[in-house]
Amino acid sequence: MNAASLPSNILLISASLLCLFLIFYFYRITNSFNQIKEEIKKISLKLDPLLKSMTDLSEKINKISDGVKEPVDLVRSTVSDVKERINSILSFESKLRKGMEDPVFRLINALTAIVNGVEAFWKNYKK
Repeated sequence: MNAASLPSNILLISASLLCLFLIFYFYRITNSFNQIKEEIKKISLKLDPLLKSMTDLSEKINKISDGVKEPVDLVRSTVSDVKERINSILSFESKLRKGMEDPVFRLINALTAIVNGVEAFWKNYKK
């Protein structure tokens, strides 16, 4: 054995050990990927029913919201109709009051004047 073959032998042994460690670590990495793959399969198996139930739930919520939309629209239109009728009644009452106030005030003034005239007549007649 010569001096040059000793480092060469050490390098070969080191390279062989490195290859063995690389094979071992590649085996462990492959196992880790297989475990991750299995976990993803398990999650996907559990996720499918969840997605289906979420889809069913969203469809039911859509049906409920569509069912509620019609009564809400009916209530809105009813409130709008009541509001319009109340406004028309208030407008009519205002017009009626304006139309009645002037003649009623004239009648009251005329009756007051007649009463005052009759009173004055009776006072003068009694004297």
